[in-house]
Amino acid sequence: MRPSTDTSGILLAGGLSSRMGRDKALLSLRDETNFLQKSYHKLRSLCETVYVSVREEQKEVYSNYISREFLISDSISKVQGPLCGILSAFSAATKDFHPSSFLVLAVDMPLLKTKTLLRLMMSGKDSKDGAFYRTEAGIEPLCGLYKSEFLSSLLERTRKEEKISFSPKDLLEDADLSLFEIPVREKRGFSNLNTPKDLLGF
Repeated sequence: MRPSTDTSGILLAGGLSSRMGRDKALLSLRDETNFLQKSYHKLRSLCETVYVSVREEQKEVYSNYISREFLISDSISKVQGPLCGILSAFSAATKDFHPSSFLVLAVDMPLLKTKTLLRLMMSGKDSKDGAFYRTEAGIEPLCGLYKSEFLSSLLERTRKEEKISFSPKDLLEDADLSLFEIPVREKRGFSNLNTPKDLLGF
């Protein structure tokens, strides 16, 4: 399968990693490939263009692994957390061209399989606002297909200074989505590695 030109990727790597005590994106498990590289290459195998949401101070180190032109500083000051990263990357990406959707992935999910992402891309083509997996905790917003029109509407609301939730999960609750159950063999991929203790089982 050739990487899609109609769907771009967004890798969320700008978190503070406060619970881990060091930058999670630069950690690795059994091999030498760090989370940043592993996650980026999964998205890159599906999307011709992948943007990485980062804090400005991360750019120098991250540019050793990914071309600086695809490192997007979190710049939407009116929102915080993952939503800031998603909208910052979306805003930067759509200055040049307009993909119909964005495949979003958090950098701390290195166990996620490429086929788990591909299923969202293929099955979510006809969805109105996006396609996501449903877990025991509800919709998983940090591994999902966001339609451009949906992200554009959120960005416009921030520009109008409307008060919106900073939680992507809350914003998705009222959206028109295609939702999927996670196949049993793929559930392990949704393990978020946030603390040193989380790494012990891998």
